[in-house]
Amino acid sequence: MCVAKELINFYLSQQSVDWYLIKLSSVVAYLKDLYGQDGVAKLLREFLNSGIIINALKPLACHVDVVSNEIAMNPRFKELRAYSSVIIDFLNTLECGGKELTTGVRNPTFRVEESTSYEIKVKTSKIKIPKIKATHIGSRELLKIVAITTLVSLITYVAYVVIKSIHNLPTTYY
Repeated sequence: MCVAKELINFYLSQQSVDWYLIKLSSVVAYLKDLYGQDGVAKLLREFLNSGIIINALKPLACHVDVVSNEIAMNPRFKELRAYSSVIIDFLNTLECGGKELTTGVRNPTFRVEESTSYEIKVKTSKIKIPKIKATHIGSRELLKIVAITTLVSLITYVAYVVIKSIHNLPTTYY
């Protein structure tokens, strides 16, 4: 019940639906850490039905529609989405009462007071890229290249055969 007392003390000082849901997310995370994924819904249901929590959550029962929407849409309450039916069913059983809660979105944590625009000048220069001429190889030039390549290959092969015959090496490789 230590968690419940912390939750009660917290709820007494807060005045928005947002803060109630943040603390409920913490409770769900705490239960998951202690007991794993399995059975968290049952444990949460038991936790919510304890007498001390019922009285603390009565102000939240006045805003079931807001709670349902926040859990479904607000990314901060992803942790509660799997248990939204448990929470909503519980809140529907409670009587609306207690202090009045605000339902608006909390203020941003920072504000932009002043905006200044800066102009940055960048020096650009043109780089001349030389054009590369595409050479056209005609049929005569191509025939010369093929003839030279064939001749060099033939000379290399003859040299290979001569060297092998001198050393009596096998002519095949495995």
